[in-house]
Amino acid sequence: HNTYIYYLKHPANAELPPAPQSPIWHVTLRAMISGRRVERDYTPISTWSEWQDTGCLRLLIKVYPDGVMTQHLSSLGLGSTLCVSTPHTTLSVPSLLPPERLSGAITESPRHVVP
Repeated sequence: HNTYIYYLKHPANAELPPAPQSPIWHVTLRAMISGRRVERDYTPISTWSEWQDTGCLRLLIKVYPDGVMTQHLSSLGLGSTLCVSTPHTTLSVPSLLPPERLSGAITESPRHVVP
């Protein structure tokens, strides 16, 4: 319980962001909460084509009693405005490695990744 599907509608007159580079992607929600800028990453349950075709982005979010962002989200009314980032690659396919691993930024493989 306390888990909700949030339907975020892209403004009709605004251009959609560029498509993600991977089918596994996330967005960052940003808000000013009590004078502080708060950012949290969420992986949509929408596909990119759904967002592109309908302008709707669906997020499945569990609201925590002590969650700064989730409490803020639960307080928003219908029609409220929220800052949503462009899509970010979460994992690159087919390697399933995070983008920083592919660029060589990390030199040591995690133990759960088979080289």
